[in-house]
Amino acid sequence: MYWTGDTIYCDDVKKVITIHKPDYIITHSCGATLDDSGPIIMDAEQTIELCKDTGDAVIIAVHMEALDHATVTRNNLRNLADKESISREKLLIPEDGQTIG
Repeated sequence: MYWTGDTIYCDDVKKVITIHKPDYIITHSCGATLDDSGPIIMDAEQTIELCKDTGDAVIIAVHMEALDHATVTRNNLRNLADKESISREKLLIPEDGQTIG
């Protein structure tokens, strides 16, 4: 399992995934921004790119709808995932308090 934490999808994250090949990857996917800097936390597009790049790993997207400067909702991410043919088994988007087992 790899928990990315507050980061964008960047070369360092790709390197960790390539080296360790985790079965599960937890992403903060709210697309938080500061001013006009662009995302400081993965947005929907970066989360979908990660899904496409990680083979059989299951992606669990969290940390949405929790920050004032967040730009991505669960619905935004699911809609883009559906549009990009990312399955619900590949990308899990749990509700607050939901248990995944």
